[in-house]
Amino acid sequence: MIRKRLVKVNDAKYILLVLENDTLGLNSIPATLSLLSEIPAYGRHIRDRQCSTIEISSTPPWVGRICEIILRLYSGDPVPREEIESIPLKTENLRLKELLEIPHGKVITYSRLAERLGLSLRTTVRLLVRNPYPLIIPCHRVVRKNGHVGGYLGSLKYSFIKAEILRREGVRVDDKGFVNREALIY
Repeated sequence: MIRKRLVKVNDAKYILLVLENDTLGLNSIPATLSLLSEIPAYGRHIRDRQCSTIEISSTPPWVGRICEIILRLYSGDPVPREEIESIPLKTENLRLKELLEIPHGKVITYSRLAERLGLSLRTTVRLLVRNPYPLIIPCHRVVRKNGHVGGYLGSLKYSFIKAEILRREGVRVDDKGFVNREALIY
């Protein structure tokens, strides 16, 4: 059974969760309802009449734990890998799990990640754009070869969100969206 929930995590922010039985099928970043509604990957779920809004305190314990982990990741707090791997994800995409190898406070280029995965650059970017678990699977830690943060949530329009998440993790990102080269791993 698929359940779509907008979990109210504070006065202004929500996390969209698509739950399939006892697994997570998709999650959003914590954001205002208006921002979530405009992001194509989330808006269609929010407009669905079966998507209900609940307070975080009213969620089952395992759902509340997922929301707490997402909030910690969004705040830039390091979360132990064991905690992240304890989240029951619907898709066990081993290629996406490679992103868990990127340390907190570091970034990798799209081309270097493509080499690690043994995929073309285009296929790698497509894989990241379709990541159903932003923050949990840290696609925000992948940047362009020139050091620019690049797109996020499927669009360059949301690169400011990616830059802010990286800053919270301790990566220096300038006003034009370029990361400090010291944060790059090879």
